[in-house]
Amino acid sequence: MAFFIYGILLCFVILAYTKAGVRFSLFNIYFGLFLLFYGPAFFIYNASLQLLETNYAITSVNMLSCFVVGFFIGKFLFKEVKGRKRVAYTNYSNWTDHMPEEKIRIKQGLLYSLLLLSAAVIFAGLFLYGGISSLFTLLSNPLADAELVKQLRQDAGVTGWIAPFYVYTTSGIGRLLAFVFIGLAFQKKNPIMIMAAFAFAVLLSISYLANMSKSSFIVFYCQLLFFMMLFFNVRINFRKALLYVSLIIPLLIGVYLVATNAGDAGTALDLIGHRIFVEPIRVLQLYPKFYPDILPHTNGMNIRLVHDFFSSDNYVPAHVAVTGGLEHASFNAMFIADAYVDFSYFGVVIQSIFVGYLLSYLDFLLYRKNNYLQKALMAALLIGIFSMINSGLITSLIGFGLVTLPILAYFLRSKRRRRIYIGPSDVEYTEQFKVI
Repeated sequence: MAFFIYGILLCFVILAYTKAGVRFSLFNIYFGLFLLFYGPAFFIYNASLQLLETNYAITSVNMLSCFVVGFFIGKFLFKEVKGRKRVAYTNYSNWTDHMPEEKIRIKQGLLYSLLLLSAAVIFAGLFLYGGISSLFTLLSNPLADAELVKQLRQDAGVTGWIAPFYVYTTSGIGRLLAFVFIGLAFQKKNPIMIMAAFAFAVLLSISYLANMSKSSFIVFYCQLLFFMMLFFNVRINFRKALLYVSLIIPLLIGVYLVATNAGDAGTALDLIGHRIFVEPIRVLQLYPKFYPDILPHTNGMNIRLVHDFFSSDNYVPAHVAVTGGLEHASFNAMFIADAYVDFSYFGVVIQSIFVGYLLSYLDFLLYRKNNYLQKALMAALLIGIFSMINSGLITSLIGFGLVTLPILAYFLRSKRRRRIYIGPSDVEYTEQFKVI
């Protein structure tokens, strides 16, 4: 009975949400991904009890329901304060109505320095710390099944002291730098700069394969295509989004034919459907299976930063417990799973409110100006949105850049001093301001 109640509630939320108007924004993209990956949990469980153990299915649906409620509370609470004026509306028309694109100055010295530093980190990881050998390992095992890939990730990938710098460079900062560099090159209409910008993008994509991440390789090129659409003012709407998804499906089938043990397109499509509609839900139900019946709630100790600084050697992070002890294995459970492990349903609601508020603020931040830096930031932040569907909150905020990339974009904007002359007295003063 509980499943029908939750299903009806979610239907009302979707109808109200659709009636209000679907805008192309980070908030809406994330809610769309939630419906894609976890929405079936509200309905499939009613028709078949084979996907999950019934005892844990109800808890999983409770967690998802808490997320939906908290997520929209966060959006409702968002207010942007400008002086004494409180602004609750994000002006999406800055991009969609093809308003004249604003000129922006970039701190080119800082951009080039960060590009060189990122390239140096990638090359060091590739040639000095195991990247090339990992790349050949991956290419020599194109038909590896999921268990073998997990084991390969245990044994390969970039290692040593440079590994955390390598991961952050490729997962977060590198994407933003690549898109900004491409935008700057096209703005200057310099063929050499354009080739150099795309060369850096190709180098960045190779780094994903060298770190045993085929999905990141695909997602990056999807992000790059998305940025180019934004840069050249290709209007994004719901119809084009559906067309975009329909074009990606054949690409995914081809990748699965090469990168998995699927022997035909039907089997590949079945694996894709399992990955989208079954696997995230199956992994999510592992968390209530372990907590609190087998293991107690951790009261915050499962949060990555808290765990790194304060936990004892006997403590095992939740994702290690539910993946059978594979510490570096991938797992497909959104941040609400970790929130539930830490603070039960209360943690799920609080973190969901925070995420809803954060994404609403980022949308306001992105759409208030129309220039290629804003568009590059939008494209780069998509990886953080995707990561929150199957990873922890701290990882998405820091490692995948939902918080760190907007800060970097702020420092990439150039500032200069302007002279203003007032009246016949020719009094001069200077004013610090942002160049749009």
